[in-house]
Amino acid sequence: MNLKPFQASLLCLLVALSACGGSEDGLPILSVPVDRVKPTFSVAVSDAPVGGLSEVTLCFSTITLTGESEELVLDVSDVEFGITANDLCLDDTGNIVPNAVGINLLDYQGSEFLSLLKEIPIEEGDYSQVILGMVDGSYAVDKLDYTKTPITVPFNEIELDGFSVDENTQVEFTVEFDLRNSLTMPEGQAGYILQPEGTRIVNNQQAGHIQGKVSETVLINHLCEPLADIHGAPAAIYLYPETNLDTDSLADNGGSEDISPIASSAVYFDSSQTIYAFEIGFVPFGSYTLGLTCNLTDSPEKDDEVRFVQVKQVTIEQNNSVGIVNFEEVFE
Repeated sequence: MNLKPFQASLLCLLVALSACGGSEDGLPILSVPVDRVKPTFSVAVSDAPVGGLSEVTLCFSTITLTGESEELVLDVSDVEFGITANDLCLDDTGNIVPNAVGINLLDYQGSEFLSLLKEIPIEEGDYSQVILGMVDGSYAVDKLDYTKTPITVPFNEIELDGFSVDENTQVEFTVEFDLRNSLTMPEGQAGYILQPEGTRIVNNQQAGHIQGKVSETVLINHLCEPLADIHGAPAAIYLYPETNLDTDSLADNGGSEDISPIASSAVYFDSSQTIYAFEIGFVPFGSYTLGLTCNLTDSPEKDDEVRFVQVKQVTIEQNNSVGIVNFEEVFE
């Protein structure tokens, strides 16, 4: 049998398709290649409220992901994925530090955040560390006299826990700064030092937030001061893992007791609503104990005495959920 060229080509095509296998009804199955989609990485910054300061500006430069075979260095001022560099970070001579992004953390407290990098493509796999690369120029401003004090970050970097990521996945993290724990001023130093303690990285898909109010009656009865003062914090909240804990086992920041706090937050006076409120953002799923104290002297480098006037429990179990915890006077 002689086949015309078109028929011969069609026959070759059918033979090729048959070689790929067939379905139950005998029809050939075409194997269509699927494009591999790289995972993406996003990271933001946030802060727990701290008393006494009106501004805490940190100067960011890079974010390094330590991979299995190499390091991936990401520029925070990248025009496509990051933030435009600004003029907030100055060197010792008053000149602007190039490619630096200065961020006032107090603008992003509790559940508020600012994205440093958005959906930047990365390779799938395990990353053992996330390293924040900093530059000189960070500073804090006092709430009362507006004094500007420099902040030093040891070795100009902050090392955080790593993560794993699969293809076709978007991972979103927030770096949460607990300034009551990490911002210190050792005796004899001319400025603040930002320690790695108190800084944590949280997977946004596995975290929620905690917020609440403190009754003024509670504050008055326990001699918490100052009251009705937008410049000061009359009390503080400490967050501990698990529930039903013995209060004698709860440490302050830098304390020697058995259980250290995950985070802490100042209680601040909201003059617009005439309430005393607090918020701790980006808390991983789990059950927690919260302690309210009026002892505000808490140096992360010392074991200070912190007495809790009330203790509450809360559970976070849904993404972006808010656990409400209010401290009110109990009348017996």
